[in-house]
Amino acid sequence: MGKVLFSTLYESKSIIKSFMKVNPSKIVLIIDKEVKAKQQESLNFIKETFKDSSILIETIQLELFNNIEIIKTIKDLIKKHNDYEIFFDITSSLKPQTFAILTYLMIARPENLKDIFYYFYSDSINEFVKVPLFDVEKLSEKEYLVLKTLNTNNNLLQKDISEKIESTEGYTSKLIDRLILSQYIEKLEKGFRLTEKGNIYLISKE
Repeated sequence: MGKVLFSTLYESKSIIKSFMKVNPSKIVLIIDKEVKAKQQESLNFIKETFKDSSILIETIQLELFNNIEIIKTIKDLIKKHNDYEIFFDITSSLKPQTFAILTYLMIARPENLKDIFYYFYSDSINEFVKVPLFDVEKLSEKEYLVLKTLNTNNNLLQKDISEKIESTEGYTSKLIDRLILSQYIEKLEKGFRLTEKGNIYLISKE
């Protein structure tokens, strides 16, 4: 199984250091949808650095602030690399990107994910810091069904949800209360709908 390094890109220094740490056969550079001049400069430098090597260099564009789209992109990227050991360098990620990436990885827990880290450097310090992944609460089968039902049928009433998940209204009421408390769904004037957290959980688990 080969190694792939996923890395957000701004300055090239952290990419080179990460490459030396991981020694991958492939590097996937994550850049903004609107590429900044500094990113382009770093991208050109990395391509020039590895042009005579066997290292594969790919780029993928990522949204800056849309959590749902960021997670969909990262999910697809990981699925395309099922045959690799994955190492993730988030040194150059902006905070919204970092939040979305880590949230997805904590929920999905890809088996081939080996390490997440960032490179911290200053005048006196140069070291890699490993990022721990914490467990995200797991929903029950029925709670998950409620989310899936609302994903395809927004604004359903409680009795409609109960019928679709084949549970009593009393039990469905308890499920809904817990999901509202945990902020996976929200109550509307009539019915319920998924929150962004609920959408993220579904995308990550599918």
